[in-house]
Amino acid sequence: MKYLNPYKAIQILPEHDLFPHVKKIVPEARVIHILTHTPSQFEDIYAFLVDDNLYVSFEIERYRADYVSSCSYEAKEIETMHIESYRRYLRGSSAKEFKVIFQNAKYLLSQIEI
Repeated sequence: MKYLNPYKAIQILPEHDLFPHVKKIVPEARVIHILTHTPSQFEDIYAFLVDDNLYVSFEIERYRADYVSSCSYEAKEIETMHIESYRRYLRGSSAKEFKVIFQNAKYLLSQIEI
């Protein structure tokens, strides 16, 4: 994981464990940032900014030794929405933090040769 700004937005790179899950949902993704990670008892919930135009969230089951045979380590409860729809939910410091992450994603995309 790589911290890119004071708000600690994390850009995930191809070697990160979550990268293949996001690429499976959005194959054309070039720049991926983790927006939130919410651990719970049986799964972890992640939300991402993909490039500069898509919000993606999903759950991944946590590893438990007694569930090895029944765990499917696939993303589930997948949700996607255009980034402008996601921005409407943000208020206060969350909106300010997201603005920095969004600007960083736009910058990184501009540096990628097409």
